[in-house]
Amino acid sequence: MSIILDALRRGRGRQTPRPGANAKTGANANAAQTDAVLATLGYGRFSPASPFNRLKRLLAYALVGVVFAFLLWWAVIWTTQSYFTTAQPAVVRTQAPASVPRPVLRPAPTETQPPKAEPTPTPTPTEPPAVVVPPPASTPVPAPAATASTSAAPPAAPSSAALSSAARTNVVSQPDDHFALAVYNQRIGNFEEALVHYKAVLQRDELNAEAHNNLGLLYRDKGLFADAAKELQRAIAINPRYAKAHNNLGVVYLSQRKLDSATAEFREVLAMDARNIEAMVNLAVAEKEAGRRDPARTALIRALELAPRNPDAHYNLALIEDEAGNTPQAIKHYKSFLQYGTVAHADLMTDVRKRVDTLNR
Repeated sequence: MSIILDALRRGRGRQTPRPGANAKTGANANAAQTDAVLATLGYGRFSPASPFNRLKRLLAYALVGVVFAFLLWWAVIWTTQSYFTTAQPAVVRTQAPASVPRPVLRPAPTETQPPKAEPTPTPTPTEPPAVVVPPPASTPVPAPAATASTSAAPPAAPSSAALSSAARTNVVSQPDDHFALAVYNQRIGNFEEALVHYKAVLQRDELNAEAHNNLGLLYRDKGLFADAAKELQRAIAINPRYAKAHNNLGVVYLSQRKLDSATAEFREVLAMDARNIEAMVNLAVAEKEAGRRDPARTALIRALELAPRNPDAHYNLALIEDEAGNTPQAIKHYKSFLQYGTVAHADLMTDVRKRVDTLNR
């Protein structure tokens, strides 16, 4: 059938006109006849069933499909982008904020300025009260042994150390201020009450270096040197740069005759503060007790250069010069001690005056 249809279509174009007829007219007539035959068979020139028309329809459908697919793809892309663009702020707004790390709180070091005459500060409930530590007095050298020609030198001055002075008066601001109550009872010599209040402070805040320092001094005053050293070591462990605790631990070591350990503590203080008078005087005492008189003299002279009115430095230097037989220098420093140490060492005044009278004979 296909061959016949193709022959008819080819013959449609090259049929010869009838004799006597117009060529153009005959050609048109033949074409019309061919078209009629094709139309009868369902393959007319403009028949929908013709392969050519089917191909055109397929191409048209394909083109429409491509356009529709493109429009659909563009619509999907536009809708998706619009959704994520508008939804993003909502995600950010509902996101949980990151937690801010809190600073780790540590005990503040003890202030170094001298105490002021003011009422006792009231500590806050969340941290230990800031305290002002007065400078400790040095531990003096014991008097040299008496000789046949001279009387004995004055006895050694009583030693004291740095006591944190949260309570600077005899009035306690609040009944639950355990630190102030402990200092107050320690000052008046009430060992048991002071011990109770210091333990209450440490039960509330084990990292209170000032409370450990003062408790160590409380034990020292009772002659409990091992307990005193333990508390002072805890204060230093909490705050390694706590100069007062280092100095006080050195004083305790002096009481235990641990001269090398005492010297190390005083040198530790001077490494932190080269102008610390108390550490210089105590270092001189430790050097003198260890039999090193020249380093002891050098340290005391340096202390007097920085603090010419320091009675402990004058007293200990007078003892060294007295022991060395340097009478003029011994008298000079004994007299300076009498001038500047009346209040701090009133119990030594009589003995020192007697020694000066003996050296003047």
